[in-house]
Amino acid sequence: MEENCSMLTFNTRPPNVLQHLEALGYYGWISTITFGVTTLILVALFIANVAGFIRHSPPHRRLLLCWVTSFPMIISFLALMTLLIPRAGNLCDTVKQIFMPFTMMHFVDLTLNFKGGQSAALEDLLQSNTPMSLCLPPCCCVGLCVRQLDYTKKRLRVLKSLVYQMPLVQLAIIVLIVLLTEAEVIRRDKGPDGVFLFLNVLNIVCFCLAMWAFNIITRSFAPQLTAINFLYKAQLVGLGIMLMKLQNFVLVILSVSGVVPCIAPVTSRIVLQKTIDASLTLFEAFILGILTFIEYRKLDRQNEEGPRRRQSQPK
Repeated sequence: MEENCSMLTFNTRPPNVLQHLEALGYYGWISTITFGVTTLILVALFIANVAGFIRHSPPHRRLLLCWVTSFPMIISFLALMTLLIPRAGNLCDTVKQIFMPFTMMHFVDLTLNFKGGQSAALEDLLQSNTPMSLCLPPCCCVGLCVRQLDYTKKRLRVLKSLVYQMPLVQLAIIVLIVLLTEAEVIRRDKGPDGVFLFLNVLNIVCFCLAMWAFNIITRSFAPQLTAINFLYKAQLVGLGIMLMKLQNFVLVILSVSGVVPCIAPVTSRIVLQKTIDASLTLFEAFILGILTFIEYRKLDRQNEEGPRRRQSQPK
């Protein structure tokens, strides 16, 4: 096995669709059909959500709602393409890794939109004496537990910047990895590569900072938005992205360490690593998509009930 795998280097062209399906055997065909159906279901659920947003949500909020609720569908489609077309794996994985922090960024914008914009949101935080608690995951594990820090305009901007930096940093790191790989500075086929591991650890550190700021912002506004079950909506986004990100990181480490095998003669460790990641992501995206659909359909009903309650109140 090791001798055969050594011939499948990083620069070896990935197998085509038929070669890959043959290498995976029955699992390849069954998973492609099953996850193809689940992806179509997610498309239908997203369309139903969009129709609800058009009917019940204000125009200035519709685009943000569409961005956030499209996350499971887009991720599922990209993972399905990775599973089915190995030669598109790098492209799909790049888009996926950039799209995830974009979803976090748009959810923060949606949070401020629910409060009437950044200025109105900050005013509400100050009036309610809401502290900016830094003791939240994932950075609470390193001792950042200053609980009584007051919000200011500058501090809110810093938190937003920590979330907003992630798409740009993610893109820069991925492009750098691709360039260094093509220049053969990074050789993932030769075992653990120091440069490759460093860039991935840097990626995770930047992601943890973004997730930390995301949690601080969403937890601060959660008590004021309990009517729309806001904290649960934030957890769907945050935990879903964190799971997929951590999963990808672990599988990459297992791949470069030689734990993930190859399927000789055409499927390398890297291709199989992406296949495993895509399969897990498709399952996770389907569960997340169903929960997202249910939760945001409740938002439609709450938008309908709000005006009715105001109309029923005596003048």
